[in-house]
Amino acid sequence: MRSEKGLILRCVFFAVIAMSLQLGAHEAANDGRFLKTHLSDRCELVVRVGEGSESCWSQVCGSEKPVHLGCDLSALRQVVAVSASPDRKWLEVLSVGEGHPMLEVVALDALIGQREYRVMTTINPYPGTIGLADWQDGELRIVSDMPLPDMPITDGDPLARMGANDDVYALDLASWKIRRVEPAKPQVPGTKD
Repeated sequence: MRSEKGLILRCVFFAVIAMSLQLGAHEAANDGRFLKTHLSDRCELVVRVGEGSESCWSQVCGSEKPVHLGCDLSALRQVVAVSASPDRKWLEVLSVGEGHPMLEVVALDALIGQREYRVMTTINPYPGTIGLADWQDGELRIVSDMPLPDMPITDGDPLARMGANDDVYALDLASWKIRRVEPAKPQVPGTKD
């Protein structure tokens, strides 16, 4: 059985990885205390990440005045990654609270057009971890050490179901169903990916 300290270290590690994601020109970028994702050639969504305070969201278009969209919108207070889908229909939001990550997919048009944070699905991997891999073939690819299609686990000890490595899953954006697409690739000490 994994220790609580080990679980906390894994969550912190995953949060650091999520904050450093570089997913291409149309995806999230991290500028210190600001998370950004491009919405168009001249507009981007900016999340000012507060340390111990609220995280505020804005749409910034060139030299125009930023449009305030709201504060503390995500499931958990500390936003660590945002990424707009290539078609700009969906927004992936990864947030963390007390070392525990949660992933949401939000309707981007509602957020920008009506300033409504409309969550289409939430994935809570507790007690495990979750992270964004990329947008691919109209699906959101995510990684987790928990069996996401089986979540939430209501029978037995969820820690017993946690994998030693992360599997890659695909979230279908039409049905909101999750399926595993790649099993974990165990690391052999002394080798590189």
